[in-house]
Amino acid sequence: MGHGRIAEMLASLGSLTGFSVTVDDPAANRAAFPQADRLITGDVDLSEATITANTYVVIATQHKNDHISLQRVLEGQAG
Repeated sequence: MGHGRIAEMLASLGSLTGFSVTVDDPAANRAAFPQADRLITGDVDLSEATITANTYVVIATQHKNDHISLQRVLEGQAG
């Protein structure tokens, strides 16, 4: 979650190491995340993101409602 330079680098690293990368942020675009398997830009409540016990989540939102994002991730049973 997030679209800044840190999120871009983490998405690139995730892709390089074999992870399936989904970027969930309203400002995300293909130019910034060319290696992402999926971009979700209209998902303010994480309803479009599939979060399971096998999902790793990085919250890189520049402290914009991180606590809300974290609560939603935990409700989705991320490992």
